Amino acid sequence: MEIGDSDNIKLGEQIYTIGSTIGLSNTLSNAIISSNRKDLIQISAPISRGSRGGALINDYGKVVGVILSGYTEGENIGFAVPINIFKSMPKDLSYSLDDLYNNVTYIEKPTNVTLTQIGVGSISIYWDSIPEADYYRVFVYDNSIDKYYLIVDENGSDKWHWYPDSCLEYGGFDENETVYISVTAVRGNGESEFAEVANITLSSQESLMTLEEMGDYLLSNNSYLYVDDKSILIDDIEVDVADNSDAKYITIYFCDGLNDFIDVFTNNRSELTQAIADLGTVVLDYYGNDTMVILVYTNPYDYYPSSFESNNLYSNTVSYYDDFWFVWYPYVLVEFDYINRTYETYWAY
Repeated sequence: MEIGDSDNIKLGEQIYTIGSTIGLSNTLSNAIISSNRKDLIQISAPISRGSRGGALINDYGKVVGVILSGYTEGENIGFAVPINIFKSMPKDLSYSLDDLYNNVTYIEKPTNVTLTQIGVGSISIYWDSIPEADYYRVFVYDNSIDKYYLIVDENGSDKWHWYPDSCLEYGGFDENETVYISVTAVRGNGESEFAEVANITLSSQESLMTLEEMGDYLLSNNSYLYVDDKSILIDDIEVDVADNSDAKYITIYFCDGLNDFIDVFTNNRSELTQAIADLGTVVLDYYGNDTMVILVYTNPYDYYPSSFESNNLYSNTVSYYDDFWFVWYPYVLVEFDYINRTYETYWAY
């Protein structure tokens, strides 16, 4: 077949596709050019399995493109690679369609960028999925330099991915600050245009739950710590501010089921840590501060409980008052770093 010139195609021009739709060789379909994008020709023909690599032909019988892919979430949308891209390639190269796909640079920009406040200085970022995207890049506006900068993860990577409820959580903003976010999609060597900028003005601390209300809220939703097949009854949860900082300090108290707890403490430490971390993350995200969670066993004894003397976290674990020995024994301390989204765990022994 004769090679045409893809630079001369026009919107609305009649074209034809030849492929092997679902295994039916030499299937001919007609369509029109619906958009001539930078490195892709968009056509009004649906592209079925088996059609990739087929020819896109104009009214003169000349090949103006090679069928690449269809868009499963829309009707009558297909894409082809302009034939002139192939003309510029060395003749001794061997490209698979996947190689070619990775060298096509056009991709649609993300849509429906949505920002939701999840704490005093933190937000959740969502955008609609682009099926062709390999990953996304997220940008936040910095008023001090009047520029957008890339959001990176704790490893310095700027590659983010789509998730159904929240694609990314990010913090470190000030109370009442207006945050501006945009997103791009990346496929192969190409990056989309910026999505429409989304913005949100963050609420202040005054509009949030008090620490006492947060403790009641946590207890009402976490009456037990569930670890493996064990359940530890929680008697109380207190939330306070740590000394000399804005960090939040959560104390979880339990007084029953000590034998079951010791079994968990000895044999299931990673699961126990995760159960505590899940609870602590609620406060971390809500207030936007570093957070500490400590799990404490407390009970009165009418004899001296010598087994509670030694503790790496706290020295004064046993005290005497009103004819009873009182135990205040912290077993686990989990410290959260809000900015880096990491935590460290410390044990009584």
